[in-house]
Amino acid sequence: MKTVLVVDDNAVSIRLIEVIAGRLGYDCAHASNAADALAWLERTSSVEMIITDQQMPGMTGLEFCEKVHQQVRFRHLPFILCTGVPDRSMIEEAMRIGIKHFIVKPITPKVVGEKMAAVESEMPRVLESRASVTARRDLTDLEYSALVRSSKPEIARLRVELEQAFGNGDRVTALMTADRLREHVALLGSPSVMSAVEVLEGTHTWLEMEEAVPLLIVELGRLDNALDEEIRPRLSRR
Repeated sequence: MKTVLVVDDNAVSIRLIEVIAGRLGYDCAHASNAADALAWLERTSSVEMIITDQQMPGMTGLEFCEKVHQQVRFRHLPFILCTGVPDRSMIEEAMRIGIKHFIVKPITPKVVGEKMAAVESEMPRVLESRASVTARRDLTDLEYSALVRSSKPEIARLRVELEQAFGNGDRVTALMTADRLREHVALLGSPSVMSAVEVLEGTHTWLEMEEAVPLLIVELGRLDNALDEEIRPRLSRR
């Protein structure tokens, strides 16, 4: 399931965002401060966006965003910044570090929904559309569904292999796993995952691999969520 991370020490705000996120098909993780949020991000392999308060103990929302964007795998992770009284200098600094969406308190369901929908509309598609793949590969709708269902567990298995190889410092196995992933990704059509595979295959040092593997793991998490959406019965989406 798609995930949004909410960073705020206000339980009411968290609950409100959690309800709206659920209606939009998101699971909601939350942290009360930036340090806990960074620790959560270290443990996760998939998050679609972050909604953070600006005024927090220890680190502001802007400082938190900069920390997150320093990591290659989260370099383009979208943020929504919640603030009480925005001023021009803060807005300019936020936009400089890549924040384009803001919520001025008090938080309301309508605004949260609109901002999350706006962020989602700007995200690059992680999975080529059903219509495009069926036309490109001359598949029936049933054949496409079968392709998705058979590919999902295999991609999940290869993702685990990649994580294990990376954890063991096994560069050769990591590259071989990426090559097998390429075959499945080419069938399904996932430009962002294919790009991450190519970044990994282009590495020459372990230091480069330390940046490339986490990026690929994040994109595989997003692909897994997209495949879940395809597998879900269509009636449940109406």
